[in-house]
Amino acid sequence: MTNTIKFSIVIPTYNRAVLLNQCLKSIIAQTYNNWEAIIVDNFSVDNTEQIVNSFNDSRIKFVKNHNHGIISVSRNKAIEMSIGNWICFLDSDDSWLPNKLAELHKYVNKYDLVYHGYQINQKQFLLQRTRNYFYRIKENTVNYVIQRGNPLCPSCVGLSRDLLGDTRFDESKDLKAVEDYDFFLQILAKRPRIKYIKKALTKYDMNGCSHGEDV
Repeated sequence: MTNTIKFSIVIPTYNRAVLLNQCLKSIIAQTYNNWEAIIVDNFSVDNTEQIVNSFNDSRIKFVKNHNHGIISVSRNKAIEMSIGNWICFLDSDDSWLPNKLAELHKYVNKYDLVYHGYQINQKQFLLQRTRNYFYRIKENTVNYVIQRGNPLCPSCVGLSRDLLGDTRFDESKDLKAVEDYDFFLQILAKRPRIKYIKKALTKYDMNGCSHGEDV
């Protein structure tokens, strides 16, 4: 059967060549292969471009773009370049389990937005620990999320292009570090059909790095 749904994967990055390598390997390993990955690099000074080129995969697009410390600029640039039916976000210090896109694909015809849990890998006192985290919103409303907190972390979300419409990440400095929260509030205001998958399909590796923005 032809995979008619193409996933566009939005990846902002800056000076994270080693982590980006792991990130891209997890995309290449996806069991669902109709995707494009759009990497927007804020002019890294490490070997980011060489890492990207080493994959030699036409599905991976790479562009350099100054974002002046605002990650929204990079995400919006990738969105404008994308051609997929569905948009996914993946920060360059994160990675996916191989069945991530296949799991999302099960629900693309019935829902507008799909999200799932994640796992954190971290060394504590010489022991390697992996913990899974799940947070499901019981009401798909702006008020509920404002009162209870936002479960929609970018690397765990996929949404249809129809739902996305002309909504973009706010590029003002006032919303730096909370731009994803603002973005998903705008999306929730459209009252989308939402599916929650109680599986940890995204991995955050906290060993040797500080998880944060790919500015």
